[in-house]
Amino acid sequence: MAAKLHELDLTQLETAVTALHRRGRIEFLQRGMMPEADVFLCRSGGRRFNVKFDLAYGAQVDAVDAFSRQELAELEQALSEAAA
Repeated sequence: MAAKLHELDLTQLETAVTALHRRGRIEFLQRGMMPEADVFLCRSGGRRFNVKFDLAYGAQVDAVDAFSRQELAELEQALSEAAA
């Protein structure tokens, strides 16, 4: 069973983003850093979202453009599975 997204460490999250990008599932735009988090700027279906990793809170997916809860859940699931 794949780990939950918030349980992934930064290396696993980076592996997952790279794997989904290579499979054509997401477009990886850029990686950035904020004082409290590493951020992967991505796009899916022409819409932007960020995958953030924070040491205190773990990984999470944040929509920049409009996504349904189901679409965000599917992205989280895909990232969790790709990290395994």
